Amino acid sequence: MSFSTKVKDELSLHMSKARHCQIAELSAILADGAKISLSDWQIDVSSDHKALILKTESLLVGLFHIRPTVCRRIGMGGLRVRGYQLRVQGETNVKKILRECGFLKENHRSPQGNQRSTKENASHQPGMYMPDRMLQRSCCRRAYLRGAFLACGSINDPTKNYHIEFLCDHAREANRLKEILSSFDVDPGMLERTRRGTRRVTNVLYLKDSEYIVDVLRIIKAPLSLMELENVRVEKDVKNHIQRRVNCEAANISKIVGASVRQIDAIRFLTDQGVFDTLPEELIDIANLRMEYPDMGLKELGALVDPPISKSGVNHRLKKIIQFSEELKERKEQNAGNTSDCRERQ
Repeated sequence: MSFSTKVKDELSLHMSKARHCQIAELSAILADGAKISLSDWQIDVSSDHKALILKTESLLVGLFHIRPTVCRRIGMGGLRVRGYQLRVQGETNVKKILRECGFLKENHRSPQGNQRSTKENASHQPGMYMPDRMLQRSCCRRAYLRGAFLACGSINDPTKNYHIEFLCDHAREANRLKEILSSFDVDPGMLERTRRGTRRVTNVLYLKDSEYIVDVLRIIKAPLSLMELENVRVEKDVKNHIQRRVNCEAANISKIVGASVRQIDAIRFLTDQGVFDTLPEELIDIANLRMEYPDMGLKELGALVDPPISKSGVNHRLKKIIQFSEELKERKEQNAGNTSDCRERQ
């Protein structure tokens, strides 16, 4: 089961106590997930998620005592359910639902017996949505977002990546959802997406910030899913912290090893050239400690010096040894070059 399905299953079990909140949630489901026909007086809600159908049925029964027809779409071979469909029929029932949700005005005329009116109503169906005045309460806006997520929302598995989105067929509804989210200090991105194989444009609201996604789950009342997401976030944060420390330690070790190799090479070069014993006593002491402890850090080396010296003091002395080595190499190269020039002249 996907994480998105888990969230929707949880939301399907949450029922608001107030009637106005239930109306708001049903309105979002109808606006974002239903096909409404005023010519046939019919409402259809189709979905691959059983949770949406169950929640819509519960709301219709609880609010209007209307029990819709629910059926399953069976795939090839009859072995797998491919989706679900809920249907409400009849002018009385459809009008009652649409009026309560604010989709129809009180003075709306029945299209029966008026073919022109029927066509006009049908052409205006996509614009039907709940009036803003019915979403003034914070609780109603929460319920509306919950219904919208059930109807057109999805969320990725947080163990893979953080992403939540709402797919709206109409820009007006997408802008409404954006405004509602903004009222809870959540700032979603918005874009248009063309569906594959069609010219149909979908308006997409999306969030990729884990903090915002946590806020959305809190707003729509999905505490179990929120807890699961938070656990994943904590686990990811711990893993990232450990990985950063490992990378830092590895970089430090690599830096120490690299510096130690250069220091040891310089000491060996000076020894091979017979000039090591001519170095100042403090440089000889630190050089002997470096040869004895090639993997030790500067701070630890400084503690072994008698009397102990600081990390910067050790670093300064070792740099002096490297400097002497490099200067000696340059002099040898110059001498070798001069000798070669003399031979060529002879």
